[in-house]
Amino acid sequence: MFDIFYKIDKEVNFLRSYIGNIPAEIYEAFEQKDYGYSLLVKGNAGVGKSTFAFTLLSSLSNIEPIYISTRVAPNSLYSQFPLIKEKLKEENILDATRTYIPPVDSSKKLKTHLLRTIRFADTPEFLKIVYDKVEECNNPVIVIDSWDAVIGSNSRDKIQEWETMLTEFVRQLKIKLLLITETSDKSFLDYIVDSIITLVDAETNGRTLREVTINKVRGIERRQKRYTFTLYNNEFKYCNAYFQPSMVLNSKHYKSKSWNVIRSENENRFSTGNSEIDRLYHGGLRTSTLNLWEIESNVPLSAGSEIFLRMVCNFVSQGLGTIIYSMDGVNSRFIDKNKLFFHLSMEDIGANIRYMVEDIPNVKDKTEIRPYVKKFQLKNFVETFADTYTFLAEKTSFKPVLSIISYDFLKFMGDASDISNEIYNQLKFVRNYNIIEIGIVNQLSNVTHAPDISPVRRNFSLENISYFFDTHMKMIYNNNAIFIYGIKPCSGMYWLKFINDPSDLMHRIELIPMV
Repeated sequence: MFDIFYKIDKEVNFLRSYIGNIPAEIYEAFEQKDYGYSLLVKGNAGVGKSTFAFTLLSSLSNIEPIYISTRVAPNSLYSQFPLIKEKLKEENILDATRTYIPPVDSSKKLKTHLLRTIRFADTPEFLKIVYDKVEECNNPVIVIDSWDAVIGSNSRDKIQEWETMLTEFVRQLKIKLLLITETSDKSFLDYIVDSIITLVDAETNGRTLREVTINKVRGIERRQKRYTFTLYNNEFKYCNAYFQPSMVLNSKHYKSKSWNVIRSENENRFSTGNSEIDRLYHGGLRTSTLNLWEIESNVPLSAGSEIFLRMVCNFVSQGLGTIIYSMDGVNSRFIDKNKLFFHLSMEDIGANIRYMVEDIPNVKDKTEIRPYVKKFQLKNFVETFADTYTFLAEKTSFKPVLSIISYDFLKFMGDASDISNEIYNQLKFVRNYNIIEIGIVNQLSNVTHAPDISPVRRNFSLENISYFFDTHMKMIYNNNAIFIYGIKPCSGMYWLKFINDPSDLMHRIELIPMV
């Protein structure tokens, strides 16, 4: 194995090691000992406020939750949120408005329910009953769901008086409180609670992309104002930030690590090197196809690189050829050759990989001769590509060859007709031979706003390119996390969760549905 030293500060190190479902700021606030703390959870109906509350309760240690509901029966609660069953006792689930009478088969069960039901004439009496319940518990955390139903239609002055009493009650008894409200409007509570979060059920291109905003968090450093979250598996799970560590390798202990080949379950398809990504392709990549990857300009290049590196490693480890081209040549940002060397031997790279590198006119190449580099001129791109394909395919009796091409060079073609011809010629070649092409477009649509681009090329949009491709995946960056969805074939939104692996230069990648 080898040593990896991360040049990261203490804060980033904490965020990397924190793997909870709740944003670290909120988790830290509720883990504080010997302090009362109140959190106001805002948002419209159905946005995930109750799910957030139960996920937070399940993640906290050594607490005894008290859930004051206005609409939920214990059995229904446990069925919908099984993660809370071990932590939330049935006798600590209180019906604040006595609006629910469950079906019972004996008077004893009815009596048990009524004893658990809070009966109060006004809110001070409600506080007294809550106080009595708190006295029975060790390290209680109170959830009131929802506060709107408890206060009813009382006057504004009365409500403010009760809210002041409640928050002071929390501070004096040094307990924790979650207040859920059905509105995002600013109110008197905003000024007296310790923290406020607002949940929003947002979307992007018709796909769910919920967000939580940390409006206020007293006594805790707010690392990030807004996070994206999902309710997958009926749990609140925030999408933590993607980090690309700065790594220094101790070359003395550097040893390559053999790639573990992943094969598609469909014999007519080829795996991307990640079974999660294969699902977006309904089992894997098909031969003689063009597969577009649109990457928004704010997505860290290292994130896309990890996906494409897996494709290369998986193909080459099966003895299959790979062609790579981007404008930055052998030092491509999309295919980090240093990480390839970690998983592939120089023998395999020399035999099965060809980096197409554009020859610079009037510049004598003084670099060392590398067998995996193929020089060419841009005007001869298709011809050089065809020769390179034939060279690699002949070695494997014309088994499939993977081609990863960055289409950023199209921005610098002469005009729209040049771009169309180049794409069309490449398309014809791929369609007629055993090639799987990955075409990478890094925010090509923004070329229309560049001042130095001719008016003709301004009219050439991403949609024109997408039309030629069999598949189209898109990566976006939202609240410091990375997401992916399929346009062709159509899919929902997924969070690309990158999990640090101390034994590898690449992360493990999971796809978490955004629901």
